[in-house]
Amino acid sequence: MNRVLFFAAVAFLVSCGNKSKQNNSTNNTSDSTSSESTSIETDYKTDSLLGEYIGGFGNSTIIIAINYINGKNVSGYNILKGNRRNIKGEIENKGAYFQFTLNEPGGDPYDGTFHFSIDTNTRSLEGTWSPFDSVKVKPKRYKLAKRVFKHETIQGYAGMWYLNDLTVNFKKDKTGVAKGFWWNEKSASSEEVEIPFSWFEEKKAVSIEWGKNNIFLSSKMKFTHEKNQYEEMLQSGDYIMYRY
Repeated sequence: MNRVLFFAAVAFLVSCGNKSKQNNSTNNTSDSTSSESTSIETDYKTDSLLGEYIGGFGNSTIIIAINYINGKNVSGYNILKGNRRNIKGEIENKGAYFQFTLNEPGGDPYDGTFHFSIDTNTRSLEGTWSPFDSVKVKPKRYKLAKRVFKHETIQGYAGMWYLNDLTVNFKKDKTGVAKGFWWNEKSASSEEVEIPFSWFEEKKAVSIEWGKNNIFLSSKMKFTHEKNQYEEMLQSGDYIMYRY
């Protein structure tokens, strides 16, 4: 009888030991899978997030450029109607997307904070902008696409153009400024002006979004491009720019 009880006890202990090993094996496998998943997310190449993103921002077009990512630190700039503002802040890996919080410097009354995410599959950027001073301007939502552009096209349009007595400087960073004198019909006098703008190349055309001014009736204008052996022209209605 004692022998029977002894062997039963041994069998019970062996059974418990095997179950414990199986549980440990299962836990180790689970830990390994979790570790591999975390590794995949952590090892995502953030260099692929660098570049320019473009799209609607209220009634205007905005460019958000990300040109530096190191660890959680990010910097870049944005361009809106010729006004270029530096942005910097932090990035957080969320697995399927990266979350950004970037601040403008604060020296402009229209500065604020960008909160957005970039999808790792579609490379689309979506988020909100909150002004530091909500009395002067309202928050905005936006959805931007990563921009693919031809450097040779930019090189082709960049430089100085002439519109009546204005010199119109197209800069390579897609900002620009129109300077000079313009006849003001209301005051019947010539006044000195300086108008910032953003520009976007299209097929045989350039779209311009002007900063605040009293010259152009529309803040958005599309100029078609023509070129002959003597000169180049950008024309939008009665407005014609020349480059010789």
